[in-house]
Amino acid sequence: DDISARNGRFRFVCYGLGDAGEEEYYALLQSKGWERLEDYSGDVAMEKRFRNGKSRYKAAISNYSREGKLTAFRVEYENLDAAVWPAAKLPPDIVPPQNCWLDREVDMDVYEEAGGTVRFTCHGMGEKGIAAYFRLLEGKGWKKPDIQADQERERIFTWKGKKYRGSVSLSSHENNLAAFRASYEPED
Repeated sequence: DDISARNGRFRFVCYGLGDAGEEEYYALLQSKGWERLEDYSGDVAMEKRFRNGKSRYKAAISNYSREGKLTAFRVEYENLDAAVWPAAKLPPDIVPPQNCWLDREVDMDVYEEAGGTVRFTCHGMGEKGIAAYFRLLEGKGWKKPDIQADQERERIFTWKGKKYRGSVSLSSHENNLAAFRASYEPED
């Protein structure tokens, strides 16, 4: 069965693992490039992004349940190639970073002539990638709104015969995940 185009999940069970064995398993995954994530309650999940041929995936492994000596883990995987830049729905002046590996679907509140907001997250993007993105925007006519705004660019552009004021800003950057917000509204 070809799973390359789908998302999915499965479970596997280990016998006699216990807390120490579970931590040993997580340490093994970390040594293989998996990232350890803990939530506020202390639950652990391991996550890794990888390529399989030309397809890009994100996988997560977490403890699903424990009963007696049985520990069940859940593995979930997501084909990240399914997340694509929605160019046909956006003004052509709003562009993604050149090397953006979209972490998930682009979140859009687009109201055609009334404007809109787009939120997107790029995986594997460090400080240099963020700086390159803002240079790319500047090369397309975007400017800093003021001297202090290193992480934001603005521009007035025309789309579908109407003028808009647009802005692109960095919302957050942590663990090589860069989240951006782009918005545009009619220019009076």
